[in-house]
Amino acid sequence: MEEMKKGQITAQPFIIIFALIVAALILAWGIKVVFDIKERGEYAELLTTITDIREEVKTYYNFEMGSRKKITITVPEKISCFCFLNVEIQPILTHISEECQKNRELLVRIMHTSGLMYNLFITPSSAFPLTKFSLIEPTTLLKPMQNPLCIEKVNEKIIFLIENKGSHVEVQPQPI
Repeated sequence: MEEMKKGQITAQPFIIIFALIVAALILAWGIKVVFDIKERGEYAELLTTITDIREEVKTYYNFEMGSRKKITITVPEKISCFCFLNVEIQPILTHISEECQKNRELLVRIMHTSGLMYNLFITPSSAFPLTKFSLIEPTTLLKPMQNPLCIEKVNEKIIFLIENKGSHVEVQPQPI
């Protein structure tokens, strides 16, 4: 058996330490990727939900006056409220629930800076890259019962009614 030289014996622990550091970095990177994929999946699900709501509003706008439907949406954990806005009139922020009230100042700022383009806002606005949406063009086809109408998440779901009122589709809170 060959004898190991002095330099070979002292270098071996450094190689093992280096391999452990590389393995830890790869493991940390893998965990980050998994969480990023989960977040992107939730965001994609939210965008699909918004598209579904938009289609329901279009459908019920073309139905007979008085037609209504209960909409139940399962939302990601990060979201606390959906706020519908009538862009034709000035919002009155007195009908906002306590949970949605936490983001009141931010909601007011977003509403005033977004112009007439958006009529659905999601709080908190830090939940996803995009939290304001236009549900229908022109936006006057969708009007909430109150302005804004903020619906709080209950048991990971947001529930509301849409009803054809003849000239527009109205969003109403789900009666208890």
